Amino acid sequence: MDQQGEPVSLNGLDYFVRDSGGEGEPVVFLHGAPDHGVMWRHQYRAVVEAGYRAICPDLLGYGRSARSGDAERYRFDLMAADLSALFRRLELEPGAVHLVAHDFGATLGWNLASAEPHWFASYCAMSVGHADAFFGQLDLEHVRWTWNLFLNHHPQAIEMITANDGALFKTVIADHPDADDVWAGFRADPDGLEAMLDWERANHVPELIASAYAGGLPERVAPNVPVPTLGVWSERDSFLWEGQMSESGEFVDADWRYERIESAGHWFMLDRPEQTNELLLSWLETDRAKALTGAAG
Repeated sequence: MDQQGEPVSLNGLDYFVRDSGGEGEPVVFLHGAPDHGVMWRHQYRAVVEAGYRAICPDLLGYGRSARSGDAERYRFDLMAADLSALFRRLELEPGAVHLVAHDFGATLGWNLASAEPHWFASYCAMSVGHADAFFGQLDLEHVRWTWNLFLNHHPQAIEMITANDGALFKTVIADHPDADDVWAGFRADPDGLEAMLDWERANHVPELIASAYAGGLPERVAPNVPVPTLGVWSERDSFLWEGQMSESGEFVDADWRYERIESAGHWFMLDRPEQTNELLLSWLETDRAKALTGAAG
C-alpha cells in the first residue's frame, strides 16, 4: 500500500497521498498520532474491494509527507484547507466524499466536516469525539486521561521521548500493534517527533485542557457538524473515555450513530480489522442507501 502513493503539493507543502483511483465513491482516511497512512491498510483494501475509491494521505509532518519548520502551520484550520485543496486537485464531487478519521486525525476531521461540510456524504469519527463533548466533560475524573498531552508540551519532551531508545514512548503506545515499526520510523527520522508535538502546540491543546478544568473555556469550543456522522469508541482505549464520543451526537445536526467495540484498544482498526471493516462498510452502505432513496424521491 505504501508504494502506491505520490507527493501532491497542497498550499506550498507536499503531502504523500495514496489513491486507489476508480469511479467509486471516494473514502478519505485520516490517521492520527503517532501514525501515518499505512495504519489504514486493512480498511483501505476493504473499501476498494467493495467498489469505493480509497484516498489515504500521510498528514502533514507524518510518514512521507513534508515537515513544516513553522509550528503554526499545523493548525487544524490550515490543514483542513490543505485537504479541501486535495479534494479539488483530485476533482472529487462535492457531497460525495466519505470521511473516516482516527485520533488527532478525527479532531481534524470534525474541524473539516464543520468548516467544509459541502464536500461530505458522511463522516466516521474513531476514538475522538466532538471538541465540545471532550472539553465539556473535563472534570477531575476525566482530566487524568490527558496526562500525555501535558507531557508532550513539556520543554524536554523530545529528550524524555527518546531516552533509553524510546522506552517511555514505547510504554505509552504499548498496545499499538505496530509499536516497534512506529518507533523505528521516529528513530530514523527525529524531525517526525517534533512534527507530532507541533500538532498539539499549534492547536494549544494543553491550554484548552487547563482552561476547561478551571472553568475558563467559552460556552462553545467548536461548531456543530451538519454531516451524517458515525462515532466509534473501543472499550480498552487507554487515552479516551467513552462519554466524549458517545455524547458527541448532541453536536451533530444530522443523522448520528454511536458504536462501541468491545475488548479492543485505541488502535481497533488494527486490533479488530474484520469487525472494523464490517462496521465501516455497513455505515457506508447505509449512507449510500439513503442517498439513493433521496434521489429516487
